[in-house]
Amino acid sequence: MKSNFFLDKDILICRNRDQLFSEVDDEIVMLSISKGEYYNLDEVGSIIWKMLEKPTTLEFVVENLQRKYDVTKDICENDILDFLEELMKKELIYMIDEKHK
Repeated sequence: MKSNFFLDKDILICRNRDQLFSEVDDEIVMLSISKGEYYNLDEVGSIIWKMLEKPTTLEFVVENLQRKYDVTKDICENDILDFLEELMKKELIYMIDEKHK
């Protein structure tokens, strides 16, 4: 079941700085230092990762990917939510609630 914490407009999505990464062709390859695991992000995952260079919102990511690809907002948002939840499980990203900062 999908969680909705990313949908809150006050939630900023941030990269966990505890990994090394490099761009290889159109993909990002990264190493989680804390977990000792390698990850490979495909082209779209790499685009999202680049957008997270600075803390940002789900809305920002969705709007930018919709401009780049011909996809409806619902499909785009659902796919991004699935991806972000995987990154959260792997501790590659975290959230900041701007309301409670």
